[in-house]
Amino acid sequence: MTSKILQGTIANKRNAFDVVELQKHLNVTREKDWRDSGYRTKSTFSPSVIGGFYGRCSRYWYYAFNGAFFEEKFKPQSAAAMNNGTSSHERIQKTYEHSDVDAIIEKELKLDDPPIRGFADVIVTIDGITAVGDIKTINASGYNYVENSMKPKPAHTLQVLIYMKILGLDHGFLHYENKDTHEELFIPVTMNARLSTYVDEVFAWMREVAANKELPKRCFTKAAPECKYCPLSKACWKDKEGDIDIPKLKVIKQ
Repeated sequence: MTSKILQGTIANKRNAFDVVELQKHLNVTREKDWRDSGYRTKSTFSPSVIGGFYGRCSRYWYYAFNGAFFEEKFKPQSAAAMNNGTSSHERIQKTYEHSDVDAIIEKELKLDDPPIRGFADVIVTIDGITAVGDIKTINASGYNYVENSMKPKPAHTLQVLIYMKILGLDHGFLHYENKDTHEELFIPVTMNARLSTYVDEVFAWMREVAANKELPKRCFTKAAPECKYCPLSKACWKDKEGDIDIPKLKVIKQ
């Protein structure tokens, strides 16, 4: 984007309006609205984080629970994508609210053991059956993959399963929207013996991680996506290798 603007500016040197300077000002504003970097301490696991990328790393949670400097990596495109995602969530949630189904929006969910706190996008009841749903807006490539396979991403499934376990529900769903075309896809998630056992194993992993007082060994290489996108990557790789081995969280398919 910047190179195209620069080329346009060079081609029009007589133009007094500096579009490059304009872009700089807009990016400064976006960065101010971005999540602040800083020293933080977490006290609960987040269902939306636990199954994806660095959320599967025991070392990440060790730093998060004991306090560390979170370095939020700003990119104008990321800020725009997050804002668009939030707007899409709100738009879709309003549709639920205005429909004739019994719907609860943005329900806070908590659990003490293991310590979990999150927000369910929607809880709906139809014909006496209640299900908890999570809304995901994804690009065309991701949407097409989910549509063709009819299988949600494992991290998305785990998020809904955690909500279901906390609420004591047997039914959940993922509401996907193609952010490019606004097509929609609904994939049900049904609790069964295998998935119930799986969530119990995830909860056991959380308990072990939350109770741990020693620095775990690294679960991923520095070049892995889990490290690349982790806000604690710099703190992690400045530290020693670790004292104990707590494997990364295993995420299974539905």
